[in-house]
Amino acid sequence: MNRRLVLAAVLAALALSSCGGDSETGKEPGRTRQRFIAQGDGLCRANALRADRQNLRAAAIYERAPDDKTALANLAPLLRKGLEDQRAADRSFARLTPPPRDTAQFQKMKEYSRDARALLSRLADAAGRRDVAAVRALTKEQQRSRKPTRAFLQGYGFKECGRATSDAD
Repeated sequence: MNRRLVLAAVLAALALSSCGGDSETGKEPGRTRQRFIAQGDGLCRANALRADRQNLRAAAIYERAPDDKTALANLAPLLRKGLEDQRAADRSFARLTPPPRDTAQFQKMKEYSRDARALLSRLADAAGRRDVAAVRALTKEQQRSRKPTRAFLQGYGFKECGRATSDAD
């Protein structure tokens, strides 16, 4: 089995959780698209740094494991932590206030995030089961889902949200 593929899957999954953050900047006045994008990008930038740190931890865990199944079992808690971080990030992002005319786009952003979170949950479960085949299949699903998400976020005007931030991307 290609151990690098398993590591790439885990790193990419953790990178999924790099949007959102702990800020409550959405309560500020002046609901313009430019301000909304700046706030969202600030949250995404902070969470990309967190995801990078998690990726370093994942790589170290992976390198110490004697095989893929052990690596997945050891990585499962980190993936679950990534899922918790994603939930917190989603709550922070949801507190932002988009311009009134962009409510539908904001809803779509939240849907993309919900879908990414569901995928990360399934990946964490597969890792916990030491299911290499499922991790590989979920990685392919993740690769298919990232492209339209990124295109949507970048098309809206975000610079950080939806940007590829990890070597796994």
